[in-house]
Amino acid sequence: MALVGAGHVYDWGYNTVATLGLGDGIDRLLPEYLPGSNEVIAISAGAAHCLTLNSNGTITCWGWNVYGQLGLGDFTTRLVPVNQPGTAAKQIAACFGHSFLLTAGGEILGTG
Repeated sequence: MALVGAGHVYDWGYNTVATLGLGDGIDRLLPEYLPGSNEVIAISAGAAHCLTLNSNGTITCWGWNVYGQLGLGDFTTRLVPVNQPGTAAKQIAACFGHSFLLTAGGEILGTG
C-alpha cells in the first residue's frame, strides 16, 4: 500500500482475504488506485486488513476482520473500504489481528 499525491492510496499484492479493498479476491501485480481514497494523510496495514486516516480525522478500514480488528462492532470481512464510526483520530496503527488509534485528546483506543 502506498500513499501518493493528493492523499490517494494505491494497493497491490496478495488479495485473497480482501486485503486490497478493491472489491474482489484478485491479486494485483501492479499498483492500483483505491477508489474513493481522497485526502488520506496516513496509512497502516495489518496482516490482512488496512486502515487510512483522512484529513478530517475519520478512519476508513477494510479487509479481514476475524478478530474484530476493523473496529466496526462485528467480525465481517469488508471487501471495500468503509468508514469506521466513532472518535476522530490523530494517528492509526494496524497490527496482525488488532488496530489502534490515538484520539485528539491523547487517548489510545484498540480493537481486535
